[in-house]
Amino acid sequence: MHDYSLPEVDPVINVENDYGTPNLLFFYDIPLVTEGMNNELASIQDDFRSWNAWELCVAEDQLQMQLEKGNLPLDDSFESRVKRTNYRAKVVGILRDTSEGAWLLHDQSTSTQFFQSVKKVDVNSLIRKVLRDHYLKGQPSSHVAIMLSIVGNIGAADPSAMHKYDHTTSSYEINKDRKDIESETRVSSFAITQTPDDADKDAVMLKVDFLDSFICLDREAWRSFRGQVEDMIQDGTIILNEMALDFFVAKQGH
Repeated sequence: MHDYSLPEVDPVINVENDYGTPNLLFFYDIPLVTEGMNNELASIQDDFRSWNAWELCVAEDQLQMQLEKGNLPLDDSFESRVKRTNYRAKVVGILRDTSEGAWLLHDQSTSTQFFQSVKKVDVNSLIRKVLRDHYLKGQPSSHVAIMLSIVGNIGAADPSAMHKYDHTTSSYEINKDRKDIESETRVSSFAITQTPDDADKDAVMLKVDFLDSFICLDREAWRSFRGQVEDMIQDGTIILNEMALDFFVAKQGH
């Protein structure tokens, strides 16, 4: 399918229904700019979206190989979509850690954990509170609203399952002094698990693991590579369009 040091795979297994599964999402914070900065903004958006599209295409190639080997489910149930989507997120994470050093710089990374006994009837409300408390410190309220909506009724889901979400947010901001646009990418991951509370049959032990990191895309280095993988970017864009959300924000810049 694509030549990126990967075996050729015939993509005969259709998993397009996965692409709306919210366990892997890409957010783009787009500022309102003057007409004179439209071209620069369009160039930045093209760089970031093409980068993420390429990542998704590599992940899809890897996913197809695992499906062929029988290592991932083939059915169209929601649970299987989640498993396949989480696998894509895992591949993207490995790519960023091991294969994108030529154009990707890693900045700070922080992991935190919430762990508490909670009555089963209160699980959903506590999950929402924990997510709000964690993400409202550094993310727009619109992003947090999306996160709260996608967790759904986890309290009624299989308590033995881990619910994992990976979101990449690329934000663009106007630098008034330099009269250009700066960018920042934040990777937010959280995993929710429930285990029995041996001391209370009506309660569970709720654990939420957070991992927040910042990465920087070297746009010039990415452009020097992307010419080799334009076919992959084109295929990955089809997937990205179903996994991406644009937020138009009236940032004042700095």
